[in-house]
Amino acid sequence: MDAPLDDIRGFNRKRGPSCQAGLILAAMDPTIRKTVDGAIADPSIERAAIVRWLEDRKGIVISVHSFQRHAAGECRCE
Repeated sequence: MDAPLDDIRGFNRKRGPSCQAGLILAAMDPTIRKTVDGAIADPSIERAAIVRWLEDRKGIVISVHSFQRHAAGECRCE
C-alpha cells in the first residue's frame, strides 16, 4: 500500500457499524430489495416515496433521513 494514501484513508468518516437503513436493506427479502434498488436508481422516484412505500405496502419502517443518507452513499456502510 502507498503510505500517503493510507494517511488519507485515515480521514474517511465511514467507520463503525452499518447504518439503520443498511441493516434493514441487508435483511430484506431479495425481491423487495431488488425493487428498492431499482427505485433508488430511478431519478423520477423520490427517496421519501420509497420509504413511504416500504412502510405502507410492506410494513418496513426506515427513517427517511437514514435512508436518504444510505442511498446517497453518505452513511457508515461500506
